[in-house]
Amino acid sequence: MLQVLRGLAPSYLEELVTPYQPNRPLRSQNAGPLVVPRVSRAPSVVGRDVSVIQGETGVLLCSVIDTNDSVSQISWEKHTRGHPQNSEFVTITPGSGLKVINGDSDRVKFIGNIDDKNGSLELSGITLMDEGIYTCAFTLYPGGIPEKTISLNVFGNLTTIRNAIEHHNGTVTTVSSLVGVPSRELDQQLVQCVVTSKATKDQTLPFTIQIYFPPSEVNINEQLDGSFSCDTAAKPKPEIVWTRIDGSWPESSVTVKDGRLKFLTMDASLNGLYQCEASNEYGSKYGRLYVHNKAAYHYSGAGKQSKQWPALQREPLEKFQQE
Repeated sequence: MLQVLRGLAPSYLEELVTPYQPNRPLRSQNAGPLVVPRVSRAPSVVGRDVSVIQGETGVLLCSVIDTNDSVSQISWEKHTRGHPQNSEFVTITPGSGLKVINGDSDRVKFIGNIDDKNGSLELSGITLMDEGIYTCAFTLYPGGIPEKTISLNVFGNLTTIRNAIEHHNGTVTTVSSLVGVPSRELDQQLVQCVVTSKATKDQTLPFTIQIYFPPSEVNINEQLDGSFSCDTAAKPKPEIVWTRIDGSWPESSVTVKDGRLKFLTMDASLNGLYQCEASNEYGSKYGRLYVHNKAAYHYSGAGKQSKQWPALQREPLEKFQQE
């Protein structure tokens, strides 16, 4: 059959080997060459999820394909245990190279190449706080900003110990233990004990790790209502106690509710050093707040002098916070 068709014109050969389509017009042998329209593909970013053992180095792969557009910037965002809200992570530009916005610059390395449209990163010394979602985006001209979401899973540095005891009746008792150094990052991690046996169906027993720890660094933050909160991480929940280091405060001017300190008035009698102590059965930490009020005066348009409550002034908290 091939020898018979070998001498035919390419256009006629195409008609013979193409399946019949009712609505498709037939072409004559003298018709011009068949023109196949080119289908363009939108740029897409490729990458893959990665799992890393705590303390080791992980690679976040990311590159853009199906485009000849120029790359003006590669950007990464992250939503991790350490940064629960979406936040900028790094940017990479042809002129400035790698810029780390949120994170330790010593741990982040750009291993891609902008000319090759490769935005891959290397992250060293990975901790459980790095676990989460990373988004890689390419700014193309004129192709837009395609992006890819990548999951980073971090496994704690835990090991298992198994002991088996054989009994006279032929049965065996197996005890398996999960062993590791307790840390805050392991708290609330879900693990599974998988039991397999030829005699019974496999069983999977979920278990949530509970880690109890003393308060960490105490931070004093001003809230929208003007009160001051004493914030720390601890388990179980710590008790918050506010005191004034250089004396007592007038109950009519200061209140403490739900661990928050609030000044009801502003005058010089409230000037002083205030301490917030967070404690539970495993330990305690404190932070300190220095309050200094100044009377402020301003002149109205009529020339009358009036007194105005000033804004609360604070010294840098770093001077008073205890590690």
